[in-house]
Amino acid sequence: MHRPDETHKRRTEVSRELGQFTDSLVDPILSIDTQGTILTANPPVERVFGWTREQLIGDHISVLMAEPFRSEHDDYVQRFLDTGERRAIGRVRQVLARHKDGHEFACELSVSVVEVDGVARFYGIVRDVSDRERLLERVAQVERLAAVGELAAGVAHEVNNPVNTIINCAKLMKSGDDDPQLVDDIIDEGLRIAMIVRDLLDLSRQHDDDFAPVDLEHVVRRTLALLESRFAKDAIAVEVEIADGLAKIHGRAHQMQQVLTNLLLNARDALLGAKCDRARVVSVRLRNVGPDRVEIRVHDNGVGIEEHDLERIFRPFYSKKLANGGTGLGLAVSRGIIHGHGGSIAAHSRIGEYAEFVIALPTFGTSSSG
Repeated sequence: MHRPDETHKRRTEVSRELGQFTDSLVDPILSIDTQGTILTANPPVERVFGWTREQLIGDHISVLMAEPFRSEHDDYVQRFLDTGERRAIGRVRQVLARHKDGHEFACELSVSVVEVDGVARFYGIVRDVSDRERLLERVAQVERLAAVGELAAGVAHEVNNPVNTIINCAKLMKSGDDDPQLVDDIIDEGLRIAMIVRDLLDLSRQHDDDFAPVDLEHVVRRTLALLESRFAKDAIAVEVEIADGLAKIHGRAHQMQQVLTNLLLNARDALLGAKCDRARVVSVRLRNVGPDRVEIRVHDNGVGIEEHDLERIFRPFYSKKLANGGTGLGLAVSRGIIHGHGGSIAAHSRIGEYAEFVIALPTFGTSSSG
């Protein structure tokens, strides 16, 4: 058995070795107590956050957090202490951090908990991913523009219908027809054009809006409205099934619209490539899964996806449509967006029969880290 002084000496040596190890790492590592007080911080903390170790130790961890994570942190810690629920512990989560100069940046946070003499201590490893996020957003912008370009032909047809109605009503009025319904028709069709243009601009422009509650049913309806004429022209039936009481998610509506547009256009291509006599059908189904998840399923009865391609299709520039003008970025960007929302996306298929993409997203109020 070790004598008390030997045990203390050994603990001191292990603590010093651990400190040297963490100091040598490139990513910031911090430890806090159950009150959120910063106990230790390694040198990379200053490079990433701008604060020195001396300035941070003894301060509350919220000084390094952006909203809503700053306000929610203490509640998450208390919930863990009270119930043992590990919402952020043991996972890599994307959060918003705050630099000493006040600017906010995206980072990945991995949290572990260690008990020392019966007292919990939390360790967090932080990785600055702001450069990666900016690159992803630029790639996403390219993909949005590509999607808009592909939609243009269908939208032109969609706009032509109300334009022709407006012209015909105006001609009737000019010839002396004073039916007040003509004015109402012009207003209605003009509003219809404005809505189409607004949705197109929303899909194509760069957005800097923050995460907010998102009504996925509204997103689905808007996306299908843009694609309606294209699908009708190709004799593709669209089935929509949205569960009652569908929960909202925490995210960016325009990004979810981009994901749905990518999946629906891919489904359209798969259906046009199918050599069979059966009706072409795309289905979009949304439902709640458990207390804190929403599921989106986009299913088509087209050519299907080869088994060895099911994972590769999410890689950038991997596409069977590159020779026909595809970018090979749509699914890669979509997966990045879904992961950025704390969700997951997977593909299932049977060659020659169907392909289905399943998205799972945390509901509003459960997607933040603490």
